[in-house]
Amino acid sequence: MFLKNFDPVLSDEVFSVGTAHDVITPPIGFKIFSPEKPPMVSLSINDDLLVRVINMKNKIENFLFIGLDAWGISEEFERKLKSKINKKTNNKFGKNIIVSVTGNGSSPNLYANTDEYFLYSEYLIEQIIGCVNHSMFSMKPASMGTTVTKINDLTTFVNGPGMPGNPALILSVINDSHGKNIARIINFSCPGIIFQSNPFWSSDYPGYVAWALEKSNEGKTIFIQGSSADIRPYDWFEGNHNISHFDRNYSDVIAFGMFLATKIAQVTENTIQRRNVKLRTELDDETGIQVSQIGDMFLVSNPKKQSNRFSRHIMRDLPNSTIMITSGTRGQSFDVKYRFDAKGRRRAINILKNFGAK
Repeated sequence: MFLKNFDPVLSDEVFSVGTAHDVITPPIGFKIFSPEKPPMVSLSINDDLLVRVINMKNKIENFLFIGLDAWGISEEFERKLKSKINKKTNNKFGKNIIVSVTGNGSSPNLYANTDEYFLYSEYLIEQIIGCVNHSMFSMKPASMGTTVTKINDLTTFVNGPGMPGNPALILSVINDSHGKNIARIINFSCPGIIFQSNPFWSSDYPGYVAWALEKSNEGKTIFIQGSSADIRPYDWFEGNHNISHFDRNYSDVIAFGMFLATKIAQVTENTIQRRNVKLRTELDDETGIQVSQIGDMFLVSNPKKQSNRFSRHIMRDLPNSTIMITSGTRGQSFDVKYRFDAKGRRRAINILKNFGAK
């Protein structure tokens, strides 16, 4: 009876997706945390911070993608969040939970234990669980495809001049059975530190990109910060005393974000949509690295602070696969020293190869 009634195009058993979001802006008066400045008391809200959830399911696995407008999260927060989600859902997702950050430099402190943010963090977990529950009621048949484009002359390596940042932008597009967008996942390497003119809450350029794309349709957009410890916006390399966008106000955020959003919108149709979407995750306990496969896209998440070299080396060794890479998710500031994670690179590549990456 099942085979007789099974529709390979529309059946929820092939691949289905649901989404949700919620506002997570801390109260005015809470301190704003930035990777390059001391904490400052917030005086207003420029634009809200959000959590976005993409809930995915195929015939075998359930998969949850969570995106936070934040600079970083602690290991304890991530562990507690995943544990509570699995407890509330009867271990529905298991290892298949990704918690990503946008690299927003106007951030709540989710990466250090402070009295001010203790209750906020606890409540945030409940908000996210609410989003997970809501996403389950919006599940619909879906397809997915991934493409890669280049965003030139928008970022720089800190050791410039004459060293433009990594231009690679990876975009995964999830559509419903009518071809309408349900969700996007974006991976780009540049910290969200543009807006620094006022002590106002802001999701910076990653939030603006998501807002601009979501405004044009009903799809949710999760922005994943790439490995960007040595990358800065515009021409803000070390030693440049005549930088562009010197005021660092919201118009500078819009200029950066609108350029990105326009480029992303132009390449959205380039994705080849498929309904056969594999969903799986492996965790490397020794390095803390998480590797996932979502259809034709792989994702490597390294909690350690890393330069863009970490991304480039992995993609160099597996040139025929599309791999999103993020690192430094534990909220390390710019002045925290770091070393190239050679072991993490090797172990991530081994897992990727086991998943079929080439």
